[in-house]
Amino acid sequence: MAIKFRNIGEGTSSDDKDILELLRELEVSVSNFVTSDIFKRDIFESSDENHYTETFVKFFENTYINSRFSLNQQVSLPKRRSADIGIYLKADSEHYIFNIEAKFLPSRDYVSGNYSAIERFKKCVHGLSNRNPEKCKLLLQSSIIAYKRNGEFSSHQESINKEIHNLSVNESEEANNWEESEKLKKVYFKDTARLKSIHKRENQKQITLHHFWVELP
Repeated sequence: MAIKFRNIGEGTSSDDKDILELLRELEVSVSNFVTSDIFKRDIFESSDENHYTETFVKFFENTYINSRFSLNQQVSLPKRRSADIGIYLKADSEHYIFNIEAKFLPSRDYVSGNYSAIERFKKCVHGLSNRNPEKCKLLLQSSIIAYKRNGEFSSHQESINKEIHNLSVNESEEANNWEESEKLKKVYFKDTARLKSIHKRENQKQITLHHFWVELP
């Protein structure tokens, strides 16, 4: 069931130039994070996604002190699961312009499931602009950062897209909101990977997700 919002505007929640600038910073910072001293010091073999997120926020805030953006860990909203990271302009700390969910690869719940990433954005559980549900707008762009433990980027893309395909042809009521067009499309695979996907949200504007994947050292 779609969540209704009182004041979803027709425009974007932030200037597109802000999002482009933020994406460039994330592209660099995600790669630099796993080779940083703070990663080597604070991340352990037993670290879970929450610990990775906490450490990445600390790394970003300490390293990119001149950034126009600031990161908040665990964006809590009333009666909704928390997004891992909310990003706002330092000039306007009340309104998030971007959400990030963190995952490991391989992942059983990248697409759907109890701890899903993509599905929560589709259901408007993540991708909101404010903690206050009376002030929330739906963000039109957000991100998933994934830390690759093993396997190839291409194999993870194939596996995730296969699940999306299976959901798109599933005639059950739970799965009928998925389409083949929501598959992840490769931007590039290098030392890190970047992908992009566009997802429909029931009775709401679609959301674009930027996927940043990085191999663990």
